[in-house]
Amino acid sequence: GTWTISGEGADVWGSADQFHYVYKELTGDAVIVARVVDNGTGSNAWAKGGVMIRQSTEPGSVHAIMAITGGNGGGGAFQWRPEADGGSSSAHDDAAGMAPGYFVKLERVGNDFTGSYSADGVTWIQQGDTQTIEMTDPALIGLFVTSHADGEIRTYTFDNVSIATMFDVTAPGDVVQGVPNDGDWPGAETPDLAFDDDTSTKYLHFKGDFDPDPNTGGSGLQ
Repeated sequence: GTWTISGEGADVWGSADQFHYVYKELTGDAVIVARVVDNGTGSNAWAKGGVMIRQSTEPGSVHAIMAITGGNGGGGAFQWRPEADGGSSSAHDDAAGMAPGYFVKLERVGNDFTGSYSADGVTWIQQGDTQTIEMTDPALIGLFVTSHADGEIRTYTFDNVSIATMFDVTAPGDVVQGVPNDGDWPGAETPDLAFDDDTSTKYLHFKGDFDPDPNTGGSGLQ
């Protein structure tokens, strides 16, 4: 559906934030995506609206955002506060061309946060570097708007909003066992590498059940 969110506030920046937040609780890793359809009108080109993951609603909470601005910062920004009540940082210089109609995405994997943007929602460009922000569960995830003009309302419109949560199917110490467990695999491609959070490794087994393919007379892996 379409989300129309109005917010005011001095900014999401510095050591304390003022903004409007539409959120839900988050436990674990997640990806939030939204298309910014319209960034409204107002007096400040650093107004911001987009996606946010935040520890709490406290003004100085740690957080990360990926947003489309009111016109400055190349049109978009990945920003974060890594320590509660501390300063904020921004990656925005290489976001030239971002404008309403663009998609924004924010990913949390453990304590690593990554912001990206896309013209079509398919091809994504990472904005700045991945940032490490310590955040405990439950955190908060959702859409935000700040007018960057205290007392002035700014209205953003979003669509294509989605939140995908992710979780591990194994836990530290779990036994991962090959079937049949006869050691018939290369030394560097063992069963424990099947679930090790590393895409550069793999598990390879030389066993398998086959049955004849009635259409071709060949065999197919079950």
